Amino acid sequence: MLAVLVAAAAPVKLEKPKRGVIPSSEQRRVERAGRDAGLAQACNVEWKSFHEAFMKKEKRKRWTRRQLKHIDKVFAYGQAKSSGGIKSCDTSQRFKIVLKLRRRMLDLKG
Repeated sequence: MLAVLVAAAAPVKLEKPKRGVIPSSEQRRVERAGRDAGLAQACNVEWKSFHEAFMKKEKRKRWTRRQLKHIDKVFAYGQAKSSGGIKSCDTSQRFKIVLKLRRRMLDLKG
């Protein structure tokens, strides 16, 4: 017998993270990285390793726990914001996103 479970969850509220926890320039940088991950997510391109590498590099910097938590929220906000409006991606869009994430991964390692 096959059973289907439907969750009655409330819609996710997209709240912009507070400013002032990290400098504005850093907030924009983190949000931009999240947007790239959101595009990848919307186009079914693997993005989790990029997020892990991004956060690993941020942890090596002199951020407090509160700031690191905030950075993760800003990344998720950027990701949700960019992936929300995309319904489908063609092959060339996927290819561009893969190349962009690979370049960003190389920058994170350098």
